[in-house]
Amino acid sequence: MNNYEFGNYLCLRRQQKNLSQAELAALLGVTNKAVSKWENGAAYPSTELMLPLAQALGVTIEELYKVVSKSKKPPSFLRRGMDAVARKPSITYPILAAPGVLSFLLFVLFGDIPDKNTLLILTPVICAFGFGGILLVFGLQIKNPFNNSAFMDWGTTFIFIIFYSFCIIHFVKHLMDLKTGFLELTPFTSAAVCALVTVHRLRMRHHH
Repeated sequence: MNNYEFGNYLCLRRQQKNLSQAELAALLGVTNKAVSKWENGAAYPSTELMLPLAQALGVTIEELYKVVSKSKKPPSFLRRGMDAVARKPSITYPILAAPGVLSFLLFVLFGDIPDKNTLLILTPVICAFGFGGILLVFGLQIKNPFNNSAFMDWGTTFIFIIFYSFCIIHFVKHLMDLKTGFLELTPFTSAAVCALVTVHRLRMRHHH
């Protein structure tokens, strides 16, 4: 189910009304933990709570039921694919990181340029900053109500494809001519793609 849809909607509306989870819980006569479960997609409000909840959020009960109905639909093919990739890190990460790691090792073994030692040190540092930077930019948005929308799914997938395509292209180019210089972009894009998968794993953990 796309149960995160209802949770995102509830969180957004609650914030727009300047209500904390505890304040909304008090209005509905439920526990703070119950509201937290609704927003995390772990549960839905009972039928008798739907009208008070709609009134507290300032929406119609029809709109609320519409969101619940949408939330209970089976996930899209795109979402199922992303979830499948993120659920198997022992397979996914080695495959995604392989071009970058191999490119770096080939450079270490066969590269022949004056500033090789400098690049040898800087490349892992750049990759680490790239990985951390992407986690920071995307990861900090995990609790953003829009972060698990279909738009974010398509956006993340698009970036994923672009990054990994660049990674493969530069890796092949690097293989064809190792002595022209080390292509830092290959390891960096591998790190970036791994970061995107990590972000999606965080999204799954937060909403499931």
